[in-house]
Amino acid sequence: MADQNESFETKDFGWLVAMSILFLLLVVICFWREFSTEWGPYQRQFPQLLGHYGKGEDARNFQPGIQQIWIPKIGVTDRCVTCHLGYEWSSVLPATIAEPLKPHPMNDWIAKHEFAKFGCTPCHGGDGAATTVAGAHQGGRGWDDPMLSNALAAQNGLTMNEMIQLRCNFCHRHDAATPGMDQINLAKVLFKKKKCLLCHVVESRGGATGPELTYEGDRNPELLNFAHVTGDHTMFNWNVQHLTKASAVSPNTAMPDFNFKPEESRALTLLLLSWRRLTYPPEYIPDPQVAVAAMQPSPTSTATPTPTATPVARAFRQNGESMKSKVLIFAVGATIAFSQPALSADNDIADGHRYFVRYCASCHGTDALGDGPVAKSLATPPANLRKLGDKYGMPLPAHRIAELIDGRDTARAHGSHEMPVWGEKLYELGQGEEGEKGIGDVIAKIIAYLNTIQDRRTAMR
Repeated sequence: MADQNESFETKDFGWLVAMSILFLLLVVICFWREFSTEWGPYQRQFPQLLGHYGKGEDARNFQPGIQQIWIPKIGVTDRCVTCHLGYEWSSVLPATIAEPLKPHPMNDWIAKHEFAKFGCTPCHGGDGAATTVAGAHQGGRGWDDPMLSNALAAQNGLTMNEMIQLRCNFCHRHDAATPGMDQINLAKVLFKKKKCLLCHVVESRGGATGPELTYEGDRNPELLNFAHVTGDHTMFNWNVQHLTKASAVSPNTAMPDFNFKPEESRALTLLLLSWRRLTYPPEYIPDPQVAVAAMQPSPTSTATPTPTATPVARAFRQNGESMKSKVLIFAVGATIAFSQPALSADNDIADGHRYFVRYCASCHGTDALGDGPVAKSLATPPANLRKLGDKYGMPLPAHRIAELIDGRDTARAHGSHEMPVWGEKLYELGQGEEGEKGIGDVIAKIIAYLNTIQDRRTAMR
């Protein structure tokens, strides 16, 4: 019996020694990982730099470890400063110090965007919570917001200054023009000049012919067709080539070929990709009027004046409330200067004109002459709706015209066979929330508006 107990004790002792060695090995690995981090050498070097440049007390008070800028109100946890320790020491450390201890360049823009309020990633991108170079710069699996870099900018035909304007526009989206954002300013001018809102909805305004662009920057590139795209299969490259020549990238598209210059296509792509579903607090959103004032030349300047704020920007100052509180529902910050006919005070006619611009003008034109921006890409030219009275008489037979617009229960006698079946389309666009009555109301108001624009010679018969 004693021999048996001794045998068990011998076995237990062996297991105890093995487990102790394993535990000791794990402790050694933990200490090794703790003191061999990528950021460790930088944190040991930083106090020496401070001391060398006359900041001995700051050097002695430096506490090594994970550093971070935490801003809960905008969801920022940026540990970039664990390595980039010199970011706010530009008044002490020279700019010749190598990264990552090099101080952040200071200029007028940085002075208006305090590190403690904005952090790093809202402007530079990347994964702020990471503590490795690869993780912070590229992100982990499925991360689609890499840090901006000179290499990434060059890959897309841009400079770093041009690419970062995309992220500036997260907050400056509703500025008519913003100082220092030449690419975005150019894109906003082009967007208005080409009347993109005729076909695309942006923040509840615009036509319904093309896809909505309100949050185009959030679109998943896996949903795009890259079959006709040359080069990198990225969201940026797809948009650049699509804007340059839409028919080459999407052969069946109704979008015209605008044949933008490469720099124009890149600028517009930066603008589109800056439109993301971001909910910054009102205090982060600049007043567009301030940006407009900053763009104006001084009284002694001879520079060419920049465009002033649009009527939409001014109109959103309601009841003394700041534009900032309206940012989530404010439109693009620009309205298309349509040549609009004088409207009756009747609400139905006014609503009908609004619906016409949204749903019909992309093909039929803002003046209903059949000359909309999409018309050239259609096999059969859209009808001149000012001549409907010639065919159907005046006033227009509401029931007949409603059937033609609805399109669900009648042949496509009106316009080309490419005309949408609006009875179905209006359901998709949310107008059918009240059932047939909701769709019928929209169509009835469009018809009321069409009655007011018929050729006067027809109306006098």
